[in-house]
Amino acid sequence: MKVLITGASRGIGAATARLFARQGAAVGVHFNADEAAARSVVASCGNARAFRGDLTQGPGDLMARFLDWAGGIDVLVNNAGGVPGTDDATMALNLDAPVGLIRAAWPAMAAARSGAIVNLSSYVTSKAASPRLAAYAIAKAGLEQATRNFAKEGAPLGIRVNAVRPGLVDTDLNRWADDPDRKAFQARAARVPMGRAATAEEIAAAIVFLAGSRSSYTTGTILTIAGGE
Repeated sequence: MKVLITGASRGIGAATARLFARQGAAVGVHFNADEAAARSVVASCGNARAFRGDLTQGPGDLMARFLDWAGGIDVLVNNAGGVPGTDDATMALNLDAPVGLIRAAWPAMAAARSGAIVNLSSYVTSKAASPRLAAYAIAKAGLEQATRNFAKEGAPLGIRVNAVRPGLVDTDLNRWADDPDRKAFQARAARVPMGRAATAEEIAAAIVFLAGSRSSYTTGTILTIAGGE
């Protein structure tokens, strides 16, 4: 299995890379800034390679470089996301780049008559977002609709497209500068019906499930993993 995961140097992406690697996959570990973290993930995965790329500038040649290394692609995980600063950069990272990477992977998957794409959305799409997260929520909502559209297009070609919509996850992205003792985070986690945040590994397990043969009849699904929220 040949898998490309964006934003795989930490958090959910790193956990997903390691889980795929344990199943024998060749893993492309995309990163933007933290090369040392990406190299650490690669070292823990065995058959893996790191690929740098700034997705706020679009997908660029990331897919072409991965295909040149791996010789094909079975799974694309569009995990990279966040709020990088401007609304334009947020939209590019969370919507434009994932859609561009899907389109770049499409010919290879269509030729193979097989492929799985898993997009990472966010629970914020299900409610009104704060002004700081407005562009992020709009982008993720667009990615969910893109998931449904690509799923319908890909079904006759053997290409499945699904999304995971996590709630609160305990990763370094949720280690806030104004919350050094994590009291605000723990208070937020306590409001989750299950009383805690998800781990990166729990989200990774859902991603790998949606990419694998046990979900072979599943496409166009947005899977919410939010502890009951």
